[in-house]
Amino acid sequence: MHKNRLLSLLLIIIIAISSSSCINLVNQIVINKDKSGTAFIGIELNALSGLINTNTDELDEDSKDKIMNFATPAMEKLKGIDGISNIKSSGLLKLGKYGIKFDFKNAKALNTAYYRLLDMDYKWYSPAIIKIRNHSVKVKDVSSQIKEYIAEDDSDFLSPTIIEYLNIATIIEVPNNITSVKMDMGETSYNGKTINVIIPLKSVLKEDASVGFMFNY
Repeated sequence: MHKNRLLSLLLIIIIAISSSSCINLVNQIVINKDKSGTAFIGIELNALSGLINTNTDELDEDSKDKIMNFATPAMEKLKGIDGISNIKSSGLLKLGKYGIKFDFKNAKALNTAYYRLLDMDYKWYSPAIIKIRNHSVKVKDVSSQIKEYIAEDDSDFLSPTIIEYLNIATIIEVPNNITSVKMDMGETSYNGKTINVIIPLKSVLKEDASVGFMFNY
């Protein structure tokens, strides 16, 4: 996996901010009635907007350029996937949120995109990261893969201090009102058609928290 670019970006941000600001690693999905939809994958950090919008000495121009351009290689990975279209970088950097955005035709296309971003192929036997049914959505628990990913990292980036800042945020909007939610751990809120699940990375690593959940609508 090509980790260094994104990890380096997060390190730049944390060093520049030098505060207790948290970074949300965001996976945001809007699902239509026909199970097509739009996905956003990126980072969310309120303090980031101040660094980008001002002439602060905390973040040099080279670092700003890295933040502005980190989405490019991710966008390239999604090109050519059947059912994936309108791939673009999100224009919300100055609001503290930045990443890639794309449309998907169905759950198969969305799962293929997720696997491609992880430098993996989505085969017929591969477990789906997200399952979209007529009245329910299930997000797979990939906590073991997260632990493996971090264990294989040899950059010394993910120190215990850095881990304190990171949250995994999943936001899903569906066509109808959500009626019930099932998950093991984390902060969950849902209002009408949107569910927001935030799980601290430290809970995944230290408390064996699951990042999987399911809900009905």
